[in-house]
Amino acid sequence: MQDASLVSQLRIPTIFSVGPINVYLIKADPLTLIDTGLLSEESEGALRAGLQSLGYGLRDIRRILITHGDYDHSGLAVRIAEASGAEIYVHEAEKLKMDGWVRFISGKATVLATGGVSAEIFAQVLAATQNRIPIAQPLVEYTPYKGGEVLPFKDFELEVYHTPGHALGHLCFFLRKQGILFCGDTLLARVTPNPQLEIDPQAPDGRYKSLKQYMSSLDLLEKLPVNKVYPGHGRPFTELKKRLAEIREHHRLRTQLIAETLRAKPLSPYQLAVALYQGLDGYNNVLGVSEVWGHLDILQEEGIIEGRLENGVYSFQTKPGFSCFPAASKARVEYRRSSAIEM
Repeated sequence: MQDASLVSQLRIPTIFSVGPINVYLIKADPLTLIDTGLLSEESEGALRAGLQSLGYGLRDIRRILITHGDYDHSGLAVRIAEASGAEIYVHEAEKLKMDGWVRFISGKATVLATGGVSAEIFAQVLAATQNRIPIAQPLVEYTPYKGGEVLPFKDFELEVYHTPGHALGHLCFFLRKQGILFCGDTLLARVTPNPQLEIDPQAPDGRYKSLKQYMSSLDLLEKLPVNKVYPGHGRPFTELKKRLAEIREHHRLRTQLIAETLRAKPLSPYQLAVALYQGLDGYNNVLGVSEVWGHLDILQEEGIIEGRLENGVYSFQTKPGFSCFPAASKARVEYRRSSAIEM
C-alpha cells in the first residue's frame, strides 16, 4: 500500500509560533488519528473539513493516538472521543499536562527558582499560560501506554516507542511494514525540538535530564528501518540519518557555546538563557532555561563545568584549566549564536 492511500496529513492551525500542527489519519481498519489540534473552533473546523475531504467525519474515528500532551497535539482528543466513541492512547506521564496546563507549569515553580527564575518572571510565565486557556479538556478515560506496545490493523501493525526528551511521555509510532515513522515533536525538518524541563522528585535537583534523554531517543530511532518521517510540524522528510546528524551537531555546537560563555563568570541557568537568547518573555523563559540546563547537564557529566547551590540558586562555571574548544569549532559556534529560542 502506497503512503498516499494509507496516510493523509491534515494541517491544523494553532496559536503558536511554530505554525500548524500535522494531524495524521491512518486510513485502515480501525480508522486511527495521530494527534488532534487545539481545542478551538478554528482547529476543530479545520479538522472536520480535512476529514470530510477524505470522505470521513469525526464519528468515524476509532482510535486517537497522542504523541505527547502539548495542547496543539492533544487539545481536541476528548471532544473527538465524545463524538465518535474512539479510545484515546497516551503515555501516563502526559496525563497531568493534559489535565491542566496551569497546574502542570505551577509544579515546576520550585525547580525553576533553583535555576534563577525569579517570582516575578514566573508570574509572567503563568500569566502567558493562563491566557491560552482553555485549549484542551481534562483527560478522564484513556488507555495508558509505556512504549513497546503493538497496535494491530487488519493487514499490518503499528509499533509504539517511548521517546522522552521534548516531553517526558513522548511517544513515536512506527509502521514497520511501510517504513513510516510518526514522530510528533521528537524530530522536525527545520527546527530542533526543545528538551523541556520535567520534574523528577527522585533526582537531587528535582529534574529529569531531558536533553540526555532526548539524545538517547535519537539513538533508538536511528536503529529503525525508516523510509519516511511524518513530524508534528513542517514537512515530511526521508533522510532520517541526515537529520539526526544535523540535530546532534546543533547540540554539540550549542554545548560548546555554553561552555565558552561560562569561562568569564558563573551564571545560573536563567542568566545563561538571557545571555544566549534575546527578548525572552512569557513561556519562552521556561524554554530558554530548559535548553541551557540540558546542555549544562552534558557539560557537567563531561567534567568541563562545575556547579554549586548558593542561596537556593544553582550557578555554573567552567573548571580551572579549561581553555577553549578548537578554533574551527569555535568559529562554527559563533555562527550558531542565536537570538531566537526554539520550540
